[in-house]
Amino acid sequence: MWYVLTRHEFFNGGPKTRLKAVKFGCWKSSVTVNYKSTFTGTYTLKVIDGGAPSILTTTIAGPEDLHNGKYFRITVVWLNAHIPGWYLCIECKFFRIKLYIARHCMVIVIPPIWCNHILGICGDWNTDPLNDETILTIPVSDATPWGPLVEASSPLWPWP
Repeated sequence: MWYVLTRHEFFNGGPKTRLKAVKFGCWKSSVTVNYKSTFTGTYTLKVIDGGAPSILTTTIAGPEDLHNGKYFRITVVWLNAHIPGWYLCIECKFFRIKLYIARHCMVIVIPPIWCNHILGICGDWNTDPLNDETILTIPVSDATPWGPLVEASSPLWPWP
């Protein structure tokens, strides 16, 4: 099993949000990224990679190799995404999934085998999956409506 969970915060008085934290897990291992409240702040990572937790920090200002463990490889790379720039790249080696994150966005690169098994991606909080994702291997009409938006704790990531 693998999963990606996000927490958001309002900025500039809302209703816009930005990432506050991201948790990427596979099996009993995970990488949790917490952001400072400033746009160019330090990212703090809690890495549980088949053993005891370790804490890493980065400012994502240039290329960097942060971790290469049993389940995860973590680097800082340049990405020509919607907003080009330096992104934290967390690769789940077992499932061959890559998660690219910056303060303003997140990009998930998923092998075709997982494309029909995705739930919960919602980019604009309107609960309509038809305008949130682009999967070239399946028609968008195959998406089903997401459930109601909830600010609840998850068993995978209890709310403090």
